[in-house]
Amino acid sequence: MANEPQSPLRDPRYDLIAVLEASLDMAWRVESSIKDAEEAGDAELAEWVRKIQHSNVKAGEQMLLQRLQKQSDWRPADQRPLEDPDPACDPKAMAGRRGRLFG
Repeated sequence: MANEPQSPLRDPRYDLIAVLEASLDMAWRVESSIKDAEEAGDAELAEWVRKIQHSNVKAGEQMLLQRLQKQSDWRPADQRPLEDPDPACDPKAMAGRRGRLFG
């Protein structure tokens, strides 16, 4: 381990993002291993790799979600309260201003 390069930044947030990226990249890459096992008729191996892939993705999602929720008031879109639309974006209000924008 002494010969391993150190992270360019000594920051836990950077490390979290780097590990998540590597984890999700691995999950994407093992898709070919699953296909190879299925084509070879090895359903047991395909299922084993699929479980590892699923576990890896879920662990990353959970850690990221926990960190985002802990560090801010961020919530997934389906858990956010509905907000009133910005009155400046109201089409009726904008129609009345069209002539004034350029003239």
